Amino acid sequence: MRLVISMVKHICFYTVLLFCMMSFAQDVSISSRFSQEGKLYKNVDETKNQLTKPIASFKEGQKCIVIAYLGNDNYKIQFKDWVGLVTIEDLEVNDAIEDLYFDFQDKEHERRIQEEEARRQKLYQIVNKDKIEKEKRRLDSIAKVEAAERKRIA
Repeated sequence: MRLVISMVKHICFYTVLLFCMMSFAQDVSISSRFSQEGKLYKNVDETKNQLTKPIASFKEGQKCIVIAYLGNDNYKIQFKDWVGLVTIEDLEVNDAIEDLYFDFQDKEHERRIQEEEARRQKLYQIVNKDKIEKEKRRLDSIAKVEAAERKRIA
């Protein structure tokens, strides 16, 4: 029972920690240029990993600011007065953009680990429900006996 409580506390702690890190993270601002002529898009169709709704056009060599990596080789950028999406093929990749990619991969890996841990914990609780309840009743009985003993002594 104590193991279960300890595991739940750890999961909650790491979830809150991850949330705080993501909430207070500074916005990314990486200077880059376009590697080819293309379009800036408003949305991404995640089922097809296809950018949709063009909002602006750009030419090769024009400056832009990379704001975020969204996964699947899609980046959120600022170009002139627009904020939109492009693919990696549209950008001149530099070390900072590569670091952004690897940071995203690390966070995704950590998220998957936490999801797997939560899934295992839930499965453990389902499989061992009777044992957990029996242990809880045993500990409650011990606590009642100890409380009665303290009352008797006092």
